Amino acid sequence: MTAELLVALPVLVLAAGAALLVLLHEIAPADERAVVWLASVIALAAGVTALAGPDGATIAGLVRHDPRAVVFTVLATGAAALAMLAGVPQAGATRVPAAHVAALLLLSTAGALVVVAAQDLVVALVGFVLASLPLHVLGRVADREAGVRDASGGDLLLGMSGAALMALGIALVWAASGSTDVGIAGVAGTPLARVGLALVLAAIAAAAGLVPFSFGAAGSRASAATGIAAFRVLVPGIAAFALLLRIADPVTLTAPLDWRVTMAALAAATIAVPTLAALVERSLRRVVLFAAIAQLGYAAVGLAAGSAAAGAVATMLALTALTTIGGFAALAALGPGVSADGLRGLARTSPLAAAALGLVLLAAAGVPPTAGFVARVYVLEAATAAQLAWLVAVGALAGAAWAVVALRVLASALRDGMGEWSRGDPVSRAVLAVCALAVTALGIVPGPLLEAMEQARF
Repeated sequence: MTAELLVALPVLVLAAGAALLVLLHEIAPADERAVVWLASVIALAAGVTALAGPDGATIAGLVRHDPRAVVFTVLATGAAALAMLAGVPQAGATRVPAAHVAALLLLSTAGALVVVAAQDLVVALVGFVLASLPLHVLGRVADREAGVRDASGGDLLLGMSGAALMALGIALVWAASGSTDVGIAGVAGTPLARVGLALVLAAIAAAAGLVPFSFGAAGSRASAATGIAAFRVLVPGIAAFALLLRIADPVTLTAPLDWRVTMAALAAATIAVPTLAALVERSLRRVVLFAAIAQLGYAAVGLAAGSAAAGAVATMLALTALTTIGGFAALAALGPGVSADGLRGLARTSPLAAAALGLVLLAAAGVPPTAGFVARVYVLEAATAAQLAWLVAVGALAGAAWAVVALRVLASALRDGMGEWSRGDPVSRAVLAVCALAVTALGIVPGPLLEAMEQARF
């Protein structure tokens, strides 16, 4: 019983934290920034509790606590905490109390952690639903307050379609094999089971933010409040990648070629499409979003190489979290409507903000000596070992294109004059600085990050 409680502890901490935030708001409404800080601390505490669980412990064989679950739990909770802090300036932008927004984000994180540890496909489906419902609620509320009709409809449609596809796929897998355990993916030999597994993988790929599934929701994610936009991209995506790695363990043993071809195609599309879109995009918000999607594509390159590249996948996701949150924090600090060409005078007036934004963008482009270069080399090396030279070429060309995008933004910041940007909240600037320092330090001394992420292999 004690071992099972420790396995469930991160989810329980998040659920209790969400209830606490709502209760405190009803008893004595606090300053909105204090609420967001408290929510971030709760998310970090949930990640810390994951370290206490006994290795290999399960709850009725449905969820499993292992080093991989710990790595992805820490990634998800850390991303949630930083994303909420990046959204501090937007906490009072709507009539919805910050406590309610933060509580919904904590509940969504709890659902993501269920997916991270899921050893059963039905449990994973429940986790995805729990992770997506709070985000749909926030999207609908934001639409209503902005007077916009169905701006979040793409995200809602993607979530509902994904859940329906996954439920249908699970039903087919169960009908063919009599089991919904994740390990059944490796012995899905009948045509019915293969169709079911394909539907399940399509639904998980949609949750992971891979192209073509992610572009239907790109508009609503770009228009969401800063912290929520970063959260939508990262937390469900991290959970989905964790589940894909669990499925990769048995599948790569029995059907390595099918897995490699499918994941390589998804990875190539997820890298190429947002890269091409970013080359002609003027909105800095959309450039940041496209960069996040492209980096998820690089993480999918690691998936194509198989479960042995789990450490590379986790490293790429950690880099994606830092650059995406840093990019959205820059938007909060400089103004959400600023364009990629509208940063004139930033380097002269606010050199530290310009330097931090530059480091984050260069890391997203994979330019040395940032952590982005280390993560790119890690996943492309895994692809080379898996004999996916053409995918390495796609990744290298896209990296060059992203360097052009980053330099275009930096060139705008170095020009004289006064652009569209404004001075934002100091908390957002602090989050941007933290992300910039992290991608720089981990690029110069990558050992600790690589060693920690390598635990995702087990």
